[in-house]
Amino acid sequence: MPPSLSDLLEDSDEKFAAVAADGRILACSRALREALGWSEEQVATASLVAAAAPEYRDKLRGLLARVFAGEADVRGHTQMLTQHGHRLELHVRMHRARDGESAWVSLQCEMARVHGQIGGILASATSVGLIAVDITGRIVRFNRGAERIYGIAAEDALGRHFDTLPSDPDEVAERIRELSQEFGRPATKLDTYTLRAREYGSDDHSSTIPRADGTRAYVEVVTSPLRETTGEVIGYVGILRDVTATRLAQAEHERLANRLRGALLASTDSIVVTERVVGEDGRFDLVIVEVNPGTTRLMNRPREKLIGMRVSEFAGPRRMAPFLAKYERVIATGEALDEDIRVDSELLPGVEWLRHQAVRIGDGVAITTRDITKRKRSEVQLRNSEQRLNMALEAAGDELWDWDLTAGTVFFTRGRDNTSHTYSEAELAHAVHPDDREAFHEAVRKHMSGEAPTFHCEYRARTAKGGHRWVLGRGRVVARDASGRPLRLMGTQTDISARRRQEDALRQAVRAAEAASRAKSEFLAHVSHEIRTPMNGILGMVELALLDDPPPPARERLRVIQDSARSLLAVINDLLDVTKIEAGKLALAPVPFDLHATMQRTVDALRPRAEEQGLRFAAALAPEVPRWLVGDPDRLRQVLVNLIGNAIKFTSHGEVQVEVGAQVTGERARLRFAVRDTGIGIAPERLSAIFVPFEQGDASTTRRFGGTGLGLTIADRLVRLMGGAIAVDSKVGVGSTFSFEVELPCARETPRPESRTPPAKLSPAGRRLRVLLAEDHPINQLVAAEMLRGAGHEVAVVHDGHAALAAVESTRFDLVLMDVQMPGMDGWEAAAAIRKHADPRVRAVPIVAMTARATESDRLHSLERGMDGFLTKPVQIADLQAVLATIGQRPNGAVDDWDAVIKRVAGSRTTLLRMIEMAREEAPKLAEVLRSSAPNDPEVMRQAAHRAAGTAAMFSAGELLALARELEGVATQVSESERIARVERLIDAMYRLTDDLVARGRELAAETSS
Repeated sequence: MPPSLSDLLEDSDEKFAAVAADGRILACSRALREALGWSEEQVATASLVAAAAPEYRDKLRGLLARVFAGEADVRGHTQMLTQHGHRLELHVRMHRARDGESAWVSLQCEMARVHGQIGGILASATSVGLIAVDITGRIVRFNRGAERIYGIAAEDALGRHFDTLPSDPDEVAERIRELSQEFGRPATKLDTYTLRAREYGSDDHSSTIPRADGTRAYVEVVTSPLRETTGEVIGYVGILRDVTATRLAQAEHERLANRLRGALLASTDSIVVTERVVGEDGRFDLVIVEVNPGTTRLMNRPREKLIGMRVSEFAGPRRMAPFLAKYERVIATGEALDEDIRVDSELLPGVEWLRHQAVRIGDGVAITTRDITKRKRSEVQLRNSEQRLNMALEAAGDELWDWDLTAGTVFFTRGRDNTSHTYSEAELAHAVHPDDREAFHEAVRKHMSGEAPTFHCEYRARTAKGGHRWVLGRGRVVARDASGRPLRLMGTQTDISARRRQEDALRQAVRAAEAASRAKSEFLAHVSHEIRTPMNGILGMVELALLDDPPPPARERLRVIQDSARSLLAVINDLLDVTKIEAGKLALAPVPFDLHATMQRTVDALRPRAEEQGLRFAAALAPEVPRWLVGDPDRLRQVLVNLIGNAIKFTSHGEVQVEVGAQVTGERARLRFAVRDTGIGIAPERLSAIFVPFEQGDASTTRRFGGTGLGLTIADRLVRLMGGAIAVDSKVGVGSTFSFEVELPCARETPRPESRTPPAKLSPAGRRLRVLLAEDHPINQLVAAEMLRGAGHEVAVVHDGHAALAAVESTRFDLVLMDVQMPGMDGWEAAAAIRKHADPRVRAVPIVAMTARATESDRLHSLERGMDGFLTKPVQIADLQAVLATIGQRPNGAVDDWDAVIKRVAGSRTTLLRMIEMAREEAPKLAEVLRSSAPNDPEVMRQAAHRAAGTAAMFSAGELLALARELEGVATQVSESERIARVERLIDAMYRLTDDLVARGRELAAETSS
């Protein structure tokens, strides 16, 4: 389909319009509309005549009258006014439309038609300046050559009047005077550029241009007029040829010539004037045409023998080739040569250094040389003295050395006794201890090659008595030859023997401290194990006895036993926490949590204790305290339990108050917790000791109230880990206030998953399980077996790891409860052997570790050996129930529809097992990407969530799929704290799926092997 008129008007870059006889615009191109600054609404009522400058409106009416009278092609020029009041110089061309009712009017910038002329000039003027002005003197062209000459950017020059360009005032005034006299009328600055070109057709003249950087440019200018086809002059173009270099060279040449003429005879320097010649071999050479008396003295030759001699003959072409290359460059570039050169003593006996200068004179070179040997020797001596003095001052009494690489000697001076000695390099190498020589020479090599800024090395140096001492050597290269090769090094040598002895002693002390810390940790872990083993029996039997619904007196006695055992267990846990804190191994685990719920659970747990003592107990959260935060709720609750528990323990009457306030700024909240009591108070002199381990107010306090004195220590260290500190305000007999502040990120409301904690009484979970119990202690065997049988499960008991391995080889078990410390083969070794077993059915059995060593390293070690879970003794019914629930209810896992998954792999168990293994390997990598990107890279997090969604869809994991797609959709829209919260929920669901897949994979592998 051909383009419409409206399309042509919008797409054309030409300025044209359809105009009625009275000047009304009937249609207008986009280019003309934009040039005049009109809107489309303005075009509808615009008149071409009204838009013209007042003095051009009658002329424009006349042009329209001519075209509507029948004239075929009407041309002229006009000035149009833009909406901003600017004037446009335009060439007008009109012809009548076919309908006879309108005319097409084309408007072009006057200079646009001569772009062809200027374009040709521009193409041939890339190395020269070009300036074009219109008839009023406004600059319309300013090429790169003009930018370089004037030092003005084109965008700054275009549109300016020619008169504003920089010029030499005296030169312009003289040219104006000449033109005024020549043409019999006053001339202007613009006339200096255009008048003769207008009158004679062209003009050429010289001009001086001062630049902003203080330099001056000298140019030859040729100006020509630009004419309309009618012959009317519409502007001028000037070509500027930069002759600055030529002018400067001529001036320099004249200056040097005058200088040489006066200096030749008077100067004591050697001055040789030469001219360029070409040798017989076609190579560049110079012939001597004049010398002064200083030359004859320096060369010890009469003038007559020097005149006509070629420079290459002075010392032979090979030796003189580098100098001839320099002289050729002087002639080619006009740049003077000025250098100090070392001289071969065979050519000029007694002369070591010359000051060598050369300048271009015509087609030759004037060479000036001066004997500076004495000055150079003095400079070297002075520099050596200054360097030695400076290094001696820096050495402050230590040893100073000066290594002359050319002579192969090392000069040593000792500041303490002011003695010195010179050694050979061989003696220096022998003085360094054999074990340190390689490092010493490597440090020297690295510095001399430039790889290291200085020489720096610690090594053992031989003493006068034949022993060795530790020294620190430092230095740097202070002299190099013309090629950069080092000639001399200087530096100091400091005795560091005492420092090395201190460092050795410190390292030994650190090792001893680390060994003591390890021993203490091992001791506490061992004590924990020895105590937890009988405690397992006590607490286990008590729990079992309570399940039998004993009579009230017996139940009360059992509760006392249970509370006492748990108190002892709390002491053990406190000891382990202190050990972790001191070893720097206790870390916080921040997650989104409900602060209100955490406070409620804490208060509810402690309220009975307060009420038993007849205390008023109140807790208040200020309205501004946010509900959802990101932090470690378990450790925060541990701090609060310690502080509130102490307040209740040391208050016999009155009240205990807990207050929580907050100051929320953006997405962070600064929380203030305060626990006030009306208890016994703390004496001022004891306040500084209450956070010290095993310390309380005083000995009587310990006797009266009991306790280890570890609670406040742990609370203080935990608060410091959270970035805060506990403050205390207390008065004896009045009470105490413990307070602390922590800053946590806010989180949006995060629904918590339903509690997986089973009821207190054991009951079968999903299906009857066959459990293997590997435990060497009879009491622990009895407790665990009773718990398991009470839940309706079948239990087999073995006493060591070898028996456990034999049992799983002969019998199929649903679960192995494995004590990790047993005689013979321990639980870890047994678990590793099971996981490496050739029988897939044996390899697949779930294993849960049981240990009384409640350390993080034990837990990690168990998981590394292939165990699936970890239980700390004494084992509680609730903990055991959770493990049994995981095994017993396995078919109801994270996968919603196993049949659908099996259909996707066309029933291939091999493909399914391979997919399960890929998902297991992918999960930790994906979790790491999600956690690292959540704070500040939501796009990467979104991509990771998309990958998780793909895995969920493949395995019909509805919960994971919903969480992943939700996170993928809002990743770039929610706050940082919200992203972190959603990521943690997603990772939790992903690991639940992984657990389900791995368990199913083991079952499939076992079924396949059978």
